[in-house]
Amino acid sequence: MARFIVWLVAFVTLFAVVTQVSAEGYYSGRIPNAGSDGHNPALEIDAYTAYIQQTQHTVSPYTARRIATVAYWEARQAGISPSLVLATMQIESTFRINAKNSGCYGLLQVNYRAHRKEIWHVENEEGVKTMLNPDVNIRVGVSILKDCLEAANGNTVRGLLRYNGAVRWNPYPLKVLAAQRRIRKYMVAYAYVEYQPSTAAA
Repeated sequence: MARFIVWLVAFVTLFAVVTQVSAEGYYSGRIPNAGSDGHNPALEIDAYTAYIQQTQHTVSPYTARRIATVAYWEARQAGISPSLVLATMQIESTFRINAKNSGCYGLLQVNYRAHRKEIWHVENEEGVKTMLNPDVNIRVGVSILKDCLEAANGNTVRGLLRYNGAVRWNPYPLKVLAAQRRIRKYMVAYAYVEYQPSTAAA
């Protein structure tokens, strides 16, 4: 029995490593010069992973790293600071994959009814279960956030209000930006330098 447990732990660890390498290779291969701009994606993802685990203790190490990896690379592809994506995620779901609230689902609380076209455009499939897949949820959520920021001409506060679906002012953007400051403070404390897009919202 003890030998079986050892083999099981080894298998799970190997699976996590292989999946992580696969994910990082998949994204880095789609971003020109990824990692050659003075930033170390692996170290930055390490910091985001640690932050997620510190913030939401119920998230497993593997899940935290998966969230950090996908969020990091999707943010880079969209030209958005990864810390803004993760801050939005923290306010929306506190990093809970299965979070549900009034028709909104997953890490970035994608409103299924309001964004069915975006979901289909990004994933070529639809369904509530699709939004509870963390990878898919992050891809769709980042795409929506990018559209909101562009519609707001790069103004982060107005873009976040759009993402929140607000028709009038509310504290939501301030909450997200406060979370982003906490993430950046955490990065500085651990001597990590965050990737910053040359254009678009910070």
